[in-house]
Amino acid sequence: MNALKIFTCSLILTGYFAFGQDPQTPPTPLSPKLENKIKGRPSLEIYGAKPINAAGDGWGFGFGLYSKPIIIEQIDKNQFVKLSIGSDVYFLQNVYRELGTLPLLAPQSGDARISMTQENYGVNVVARLMFDHSSKITPYMDVFTGLRAFSTNIRIEPLDPQVGYEESTSQNISELTHWNYGASVGLLYSLGKSAKINVGLMYTTSPLSGQLENVHTARIEGGSISAEKMNTPNNTVTLKFGLTFLLPKSAPACGCEGKANRNIGFWGGLFSGGGGGGLGNNVNINIGPSK
Repeated sequence: MNALKIFTCSLILTGYFAFGQDPQTPPTPLSPKLENKIKGRPSLEIYGAKPINAAGDGWGFGFGLYSKPIIIEQIDKNQFVKLSIGSDVYFLQNVYRELGTLPLLAPQSGDARISMTQENYGVNVVARLMFDHSSKITPYMDVFTGLRAFSTNIRIEPLDPQVGYEESTSQNISELTHWNYGASVGLLYSLGKSAKINVGLMYTTSPLSGQLENVHTARIEGGSISAEKMNTPNNTVTLKFGLTFLLPKSAPACGCEGKANRNIGFWGGLFSGGGGGGLGNNVNINIGPSK
């Protein structure tokens, strides 16, 4: 299963539920008992990410969409335990290396600059517990499950691009996708009525593993790229830092259905990996045994 396709579908679905619902459709009425327990607004979370236990200068980003919180316990008139259900999508580039130059394969001629990356995608369903009180700081804990994927990719950039070929080619060498689960802990710091600073620590784990090319051992050798295999990690730890925006409780009657569909189409096209420029560039790749 292609992780980029999972990532794209999640973007489209999240965009639909956040912006694409018909504002003319009246909400389904809730029972008075449940209505009294819903306190707050849905939220959209956007964050940068730093993988902590991955060797290399990793970075990443992600976003989450969460429902209106429901009070599951009231400690006193100012302290509540609230529950939100949502989804989280993230992308991490764990390792990036520039290897040097290699000659392009015939019928092309000339050299190309070569770089390699090892990346990690995740798509999760999340239950968030928030310990809300009168302070501006709200601690929270997430538990989640979903899919994560690891991939190794190579980027080939000809020093002198030729007519009919791409100016830069991104090629996936290997990819693994499997089920995972985990938890996050963090703090929300209120900046006002509609925005909060979000800092958290995310832990993911899975009993499943596989093998990818080890970018740390990759090198140019004898006119080709050589790399050994490595096992994917069972456990990962990631630092998250960003902003959480509180959304309106209901969409205004703005007649924006068409705009929403156009926005979804734009994001879907942007992340679908589609591109032009002609034929792809290729070089020799030699993958070694596991290590």
